[in-house]
Amino acid sequence: IGSCPLPACNWYSAIWVDGNYAYATRAAYGNGKFLVIDVSDLSNPVIVGQNASLDVAQDVCAYGDYAYLAYMTWSSGGGLAIMDISERTNPQLISLVLSGYDGHRLCKQKNMVYLANCNIGLSIFDVSDPFNPFRVAMADSNHSNDAEGIFVEGPYAYVGYWWVGLHVFNIQNPTSPQQVSFIDIPDSREDDVAVYADYAYIESHALSNGIKVVDISDFQHP
Repeated sequence: IGSCPLPACNWYSAIWVDGNYAYATRAAYGNGKFLVIDVSDLSNPVIVGQNASLDVAQDVCAYGDYAYLAYMTWSSGGGLAIMDISERTNPQLISLVLSGYDGHRLCKQKNMVYLANCNIGLSIFDVSDPFNPFRVAMADSNHSNDAEGIFVEGPYAYVGYWWVGLHVFNIQNPTSPQQVSFIDIPDSREDDVAVYADYAYIESHALSNGIKVVDISDFQHP
């Protein structure tokens, strides 16, 4: 019913819709962008604002006046970035937390942001003050492969690792996450994770592997 031409680039990595606006991340190496798109008229969406402060913007979620982005840089890894979007036509980068490795996917729950943080695994950030966010905890799976996809539901974080599988962490205490289970998913690059009811859906970067579905009705034995 409508379309919006986007600036050409290698690829757009994520999109998030909140109310009358959509927020997109452009993962063009050395030329990443954060775009704000007015979708109040679905037949005629329009880019109204953008920010090019990040080398590579990988993922985004937005709540109220702030957008939270997973990012990476050429020289120093990546982590969490926060944009002030109170003025949609002029989004401003207000804070960065460098975590040492690339930020891939993220989720926000209450005052915490949960980041799939490449070789680190799961990183958890307190964003109660968007101008001064800080990391409160990390949780490693003891796998050398990258943490790529993440989904947070209630007291659990589901983290997908490249070529490894799905890890489930108990995050009831965000400052002390605990791994509770793991399921091996061979020959699958876990690029993103979504959870609905008793199932986790894992999207693979390798198109030939499609989508994997995991029964998580028993958290201890998915």
